[in-house]
Amino acid sequence: MSKPYGLTNSLIIGFGLLTSMLLQANEAPRVLRFISDSGVTCMGRVVVTFEGAPSEVENLGGSDPSFCGEVTDDEQLAQLLRAFKHVRTTPVLSSAIEKVDSSQLAERILSPVQISEKSLRDQQRFIVAAGLNYADHRSETGFSSSASEDDLLLFAKRTAPTGAYQDVPIGYRLGTTEKVALLDYEVELALVLLQEIDLNNLPDEFVFSHNIAFMVANELSDREPIIIAPDTGYVQGKSHPGYLPLGPWMIHGSDIEPSWRQGGRHSLTLSLLVQDEGGFIIRTQQQGLSSQMLFNGYRILQILADRYQRQSLTCMRDRYGVPAALHLADGKLPAGSLILTGTPGGTAIKAPSLADKLGLFIDAGLSLNGARALFLQRQMEAADHLGYLQVGDLVYTAIGRLGRQRWQVVDGAGQPPIDSWPSSSCD
Repeated sequence: MSKPYGLTNSLIIGFGLLTSMLLQANEAPRVLRFISDSGVTCMGRVVVTFEGAPSEVENLGGSDPSFCGEVTDDEQLAQLLRAFKHVRTTPVLSSAIEKVDSSQLAERILSPVQISEKSLRDQQRFIVAAGLNYADHRSETGFSSSASEDDLLLFAKRTAPTGAYQDVPIGYRLGTTEKVALLDYEVELALVLLQEIDLNNLPDEFVFSHNIAFMVANELSDREPIIIAPDTGYVQGKSHPGYLPLGPWMIHGSDIEPSWRQGGRHSLTLSLLVQDEGGFIIRTQQQGLSSQMLFNGYRILQILADRYQRQSLTCMRDRYGVPAALHLADGKLPAGSLILTGTPGGTAIKAPSLADKLGLFIDAGLSLNGARALFLQRQMEAADHLGYLQVGDLVYTAIGRLGRQRWQVVDGAGQPPIDSWPSSSCD
């Protein structure tokens, strides 16, 4: 169970109040999914926030009952499209405003975008994740800070998104019943596609930007499969149940243009704090700007399209050994799919120095695989000291104008352990 939401530490309070003040100045409509006072899933408009979380929400079902009810992923996408149109053209209905107490956030605030495991499995939705898209994160993980398009990592995220305040189960290590030892965090700017994308015929950037919506994501990772198989282990390491907290709300792409290294109007701050279980230690783990992003959402899509047309995408398998595609066979990305744009520096994983790499190689008997196994062992032995998340940690993830997540790492897995460790490569 999560701890009570009340914050006692002045640093976190200050972080939250600053976020809240910035958000209140934002006039762009903010859309979310939530559980209404009557216990029904509805689309809503954020009216008031406190410490980056929604505290008063207009239930759009008060104007149109079709904004409420249990729906399929496709029906929810249709709701979302209508919700954005509604909040841009219709004033707030004061009689439909519902208060959301801070103690209710985990139960009432849902992922802004509904994507089921079945939709991912049946390729009705895709989650395209970009890696190594910030210079400082590239440097800390052992890559050149200046990247070309060929250096951008693209892989599929194969787990359903959860709400911004729901507990995150730590999960099992592959092939064992032991807890994940190297749980890493990644604050990321995410976007949802509001129309289908054809990688054979991309829309121009203006059309694209008016058919997306932005939100906060935390793209969690079990680093073990990635250390063992650095070319192909990303899907396995990043697709445990609960490893994609999303939200709390969305802003339409016509209202916000996040900056990146070559443009954009709005420089957004990306921040992540971790508070240990006792509440005594608070670590500012990540602090970056969207303007440090090497490739924005549209450029990521262009790179994906180019690799699709050249048939040069790296195939990776998920935790069950199933190849994880990034698009349909005909090059389509269905509406409702997500793009995760990468994380700034400050993650727990750090590449060893050249001297350390040499030492690992020698200590492992001049074996590359042995050196990786030894590096993994040393990371696991010092996991808490290195900043990997532990059961009981509270994680605060914020992006300017898009709100702040707060969730706790809990024991458990969300699914039974997987007995075997399938190859991550499709070769």
